[in-house]
Order: sequence, then structure tokens, then C-alpha cells
Amino acid sequence: MHRDFLSEAPHGVRRTVSAFRATGRPVVHVVRLYEEGGGNADLVRRGLLESGLRIATPGTPGSEPADGIVPEAAPALDPVLLLSGRPQRLGPYDYAVFKPRWGAFYRTCRELDVDTLVFAGCDLPNCPRASIVQA
Repeated sequence: MHRDFLSEAPHGVRRTVSAFRATGRPVVHVVRLYEEGGGNADLVRRGLLESGLRIATPGTPGSEPADGIVPEAAPALDPVLLLSGRPQRLGPYDYAVFKPRWGAFYRTCRELDVDTLVFAGCDLPNCPRASIVQA
């Protein structure tokens, strides 16, 4: 849940990630980072990015996770690390992984040895649904 994709409405993801952390469960933040100009974007979004629109551009405030869903002391996202396909540690239980397409399992890292999933996110018809189908 990037800042660029949120409205001002409150969301329940904060409660979900807090509950997982409280029980020592991992929280994986699946992120998109669109290179300026849209070179790594889906075809459906590439035209917008080629026209100059900036969404989840690496290193911008809008590319960072929504307020309150990563640990307070979490570092900023590391675009170089994430775009290389490696996970980034954000806290004792939190990781970020880059996904090159809407679904969370298309060419993403497989290093975290996870066998059970709980999904939380926004815009159900797109990324969450694609991820659930891929899982």
C-alpha cells in the first residue's frame, strides 16, 4: 500500500500488521516501483507513465508504504536492492519485496520460506485479486 495509491480514507491494514507482529508472524510488504518514464510498467499503465505521470517512482515519498503499516524505525525503501529482486528487511518481522506486475508472485523473491498467507491491501480488482489467484 503505497502512499501514491491511497485516498484519505482510513484503512484496516494497520491493525492487521500490528496483530501479526504482536504474535511474531512475518509481514511481507509487496511493493511496486515504477521507473521514471514507465520502462518497467505493465502495458495498461505504461502510457500514463510515458506521458510524465509519476506513480510510485523510486525514492519519492509516494513510493513509500502508507503511514503506520511498517515499523516506526523502518528504513526508507531501498529501490536498488528491491529492483534487484532481493528482499529488504524493514524490522524484526517485516520485509519488503518488489513485484514487477500486479500479482505478488510473478518473478518475486522466494527466499522467505512462507507456506501460509493472509492478504491485506487496497484496490481488490487489481493487485490483491491477482495475488490471490497466483497463490
